[in-house]
Amino acid sequence: MKKHAYLIIAHHQFEILEKTLQLLDDARNDFFIHIDAKTKSVDFETLRSKVKYSKIFFIDRISVNWGAYSQIRCELALLSAGTKVDHYAYYHLISGVDFPIKSKEEIFAFFDKDTQTEYVHFAEFPPRPEIMERISKYHFGMEMNRKNLFFRIQKRFLLAAQKLLHMNRTAREKVQYAYGANWFSITDALARYVLEKKDWIAQHFSHSNCADELFLQTVVVNSDFLPNIYAQKQKMQLDDYHAIMRAIDWKRGQPYVYRMEDFEALLQSDYLFARKFDLNVDSEVVNALFNHLKEA
Repeated sequence: MKKHAYLIIAHHQFEILEKTLQLLDDARNDFFIHIDAKTKSVDFETLRSKVKYSKIFFIDRISVNWGAYSQIRCELALLSAGTKVDHYAYYHLISGVDFPIKSKEEIFAFFDKDTQTEYVHFAEFPPRPEIMERISKYHFGMEMNRKNLFFRIQKRFLLAAQKLLHMNRTAREKVQYAYGANWFSITDALARYVLEKKDWIAQHFSHSNCADELFLQTVVVNSDFLPNIYAQKQKMQLDDYHAIMRAIDWKRGQPYVYRMEDFEALLQSDYLFARKFDLNVDSEVVNALFNHLKEA
């Protein structure tokens, strides 16, 4: 039996996560969940109660800060937890405010078609200079509160000093870099390869800014896994989110939050998951998708 691991990064709006767990509950799916250490109130038992057939594993909690290396640490910790339990066919990284827009049987059928394919998104290859600056310069204090005045002053000063001194962390490296979304669906082989590169990833991407959108793409393009990328096989253009089968709309938002008027379009799309949803913006669309899919 081919099994799948869902690696979920969550910190709020757990009602969405609860519905996701119910829709994907199946003996072929296991869930590995990280809940941010900054989240004070978490009802773990309620989350556990939403599944009857899947197994749920809550990994050790860390404080994940936007743009900081802790985002990569969290992803690697989820991959590590999953690979220690089983050799899953696929490891799917999603957030707690993502949602399936196809039934679990349709999702299984899609990934069963070719179990050697890797679903990694590439937006730029190579990245433009302003994206490369995320890793070519040192970004200290990224785990601090970004609203902190000291953080903003020292960040601006240090970046200016590094530019003045023409510092470039990547200049001497014979590495091809690439950039894209951090969400993925990857095979067991690639998951274990990424974990083997854990020290290399730390060396190249710590003290960086939003490197979670660079590290996996860079690992892949410098490996033998590149020909297995779905976008390559399908001859997609760069920045096509079919590469990871996730509906993410950057034209209408940062990203756009789906609403009830998007309901039919989401169902009729060929994507498997959508990002993102917000109960405070529109809870009706989440309920409508849930009620539709639970009958599928």
